[in-house]
Amino acid sequence: MRTAYKQVVVFFVCFLGIINASWASNQQERLRQLEQQGNVIIQASLAKAGPLVPNQQVIVNVEVMTDTWFTKGTRVHRFDVHNALVMQRSSFATNSIERLNGRKYSKQVWEMVLYPLEEGRYFVPSIVVDLAVRDDKSNVTGQLVTEPFEFDVEATFSAQDEARWVVGDNLNVNQVWHHVPTNGSPQQFDDAADMEFHIGDAIERTVTLYLDNSTSSLLPRMISDEPIKHTITYTEPPELKDSQNRGVYSAKRVDKSVYVIEEAGDFTMPEISLNQWDSSGHAHHYRIASASFSVSHTPLSYIRTHWLTLSLSLLSFAGACLFILWVKNRYQQLSTNHALPIWWLFILAWLQKDQLELERLLYLKALLKRQLSLISSHDLEGDTQALVFRLQERRYKESDLESVGLLRWEWVKLWRSV
Repeated sequence: MRTAYKQVVVFFVCFLGIINASWASNQQERLRQLEQQGNVIIQASLAKAGPLVPNQQVIVNVEVMTDTWFTKGTRVHRFDVHNALVMQRSSFATNSIERLNGRKYSKQVWEMVLYPLEEGRYFVPSIVVDLAVRDDKSNVTGQLVTEPFEFDVEATFSAQDEARWVVGDNLNVNQVWHHVPTNGSPQQFDDAADMEFHIGDAIERTVTLYLDNSTSSLLPRMISDEPIKHTITYTEPPELKDSQNRGVYSAKRVDKSVYVIEEAGDFTMPEISLNQWDSSGHAHHYRIASASFSVSHTPLSYIRTHWLTLSLSLLSFAGACLFILWVKNRYQQLSTNHALPIWWLFILAWLQKDQLELERLLYLKALLKRQLSLISSHDLEGDTQALVFRLQERRYKESDLESVGLLRWEWVKLWRSV
């Protein structure tokens, strides 16, 4: 019993499928007849004729017309074009009434947007359209396809690989600077010379690009990723947005980089160059101003930056002080014990012009070096004999001992000769 029931259900489902397929085939065949008779017209073409360049917005109009009326919504299938971006940026068609060869047609225009990426010839394939129209007796539903076509794209402008090029209209570029101190809230500024920057602060550079008749995915990055000296660079992901207003497609891109200052000194954020090719076939050049910054140290940042040099200098100074203290203590010990070198005592007496002490040290040197208790002019040679003779003569003839003396250079000469 159950087996028979299942067989009946399967037969019924298959029967309905055959009927539905037959009905759809008849509907499709009838729609083709309406197209051949001129009751339904479908075609695809470029909205604008003329030379095209890479990245330029190309609008493909898909026109669907019927001499009766549309009974359901029309759907344009997506298609692909090699080496181009394809977008259906509008969800609605433009409806109108048009007279053609004496007939009155209800017309729908669907816009498909292309962005060819390189120069060359582009092939637009047949586009499938689902539609439903009214026949003389009933509704007709099915699919029709457009005729394929080709168009050419030429690199009219001479864009270098390093140059930034955008293709579109009504270009607007805006640059904003913010100073973010380590302790404080962000502050917008126009002139860096009016601001005071310190190590640890951050500088935010934001460049916003607006362009009509383009898409945000084709807008170039405006801020370079090259490192800036004295800073650490953090690049944020770009903000991309596409919009539409009264049939005009607009693109927006926001680039933002944050530069954290890690060293004191002077540095410059480079200017930005941008080239535009508009829909009228004219090239324009724009420059976004650079900015120069001067960063000074705080006491803490200076210590953090030069801690090694400061540590070595402090250790050297402490070592020098300890050495001086050691020398001073050692000197005092030797002086107390009368153990200072004789040559050092001679220098001190020579500096103080102590004639008696110089003479005493001279005799002491002769005693230590030659075991002589007296200095005789016969023991010396040259001019030193005269010096010794003069010293002894004046030493024993004068009653005032302090009047005995030689010049400083004469004492040095005697000291070297003894």
